[in-house]
Amino acid sequence: MAVKFHFTLEKILQLRQALENNRAVELERSHRKLAHELDSLDAIKTKKEKQLNPDKQQNQQLNLFSLAISGSYLESLNNGLEEQTRRVNKSREKVEKNREGLLKACREKKVLETLKNKRFEEYKHDAKKKEILLSSEIALRMGMNK
Repeated sequence: MAVKFHFTLEKILQLRQALENNRAVELERSHRKLAHELDSLDAIKTKKEKQLNPDKQQNQQLNLFSLAISGSYLESLNNGLEEQTRRVNKSREKVEKNREGLLKACREKKVLETLKNKRFEEYKHDAKKKEILLSSEIALRMGMNK
């Protein structure tokens, strides 16, 4: 009866695989959040650009009141731009942190996979050795019985 290969650290390998999958999901989420934050930043920049470069019709109707409103709107956009830039930087840091976590999880899993493959090769080698010994013993016994 052949003995089936059993890797003693299989549960840990499965755990590392699950951890790697979770880290990949976290990285994807952080990428999506970064993309959202960048879209928001672009929207604020577009609003600011429109405010700084108004249409020709609007230029003709400028008065002191509309200039004051325009100035405070620009100030608000600048504040929003600074805040959004901070959010984008924070999201970039989160993406980098998640990327490093995923790489670490991949390395840890790879170590166990390499160990498993090495142990399996040893198992195959030992099984082949046992098979050769068994066939030699059978041949020897058959020769003695003649």
